[in-house]
Amino acid sequence: MSYADRKQYEKAEPLCQRALTIREQALGPQHPDTATSVYNLAKLYEKQGKNAEVALLYERTLSIYIQTQGQTHPHTIEILQNYIAYLLTNNRIDEVMQDE
Repeated sequence: MSYADRKQYEKAEPLCQRALTIREQALGPQHPDTATSVYNLAKLYEKQGKNAEVALLYERTLSIYIQTQGQTHPHTIEILQNYIAYLLTNNRIDEVMQDE
């Protein structure tokens, strides 16, 4: 069981951030594996209620997947579905629609 699963966010967060840093340095900021680390951090922040960061991380994850995997790839679709669910759950869908 992970620290996040045990709600030990103060221990989980630096590990997620470190994993992201390592992948960015080793693979580059636009690699699908880097996107996975960005997504993991988004999910952790979502559990913590850090909503300002969550949306940005979901958007970054989506951008990487769309560029590297395409719009119809299962990972891209899964992330988009989770992002939309997050926006709906947190009453933030209007914010995104205004940006268009």
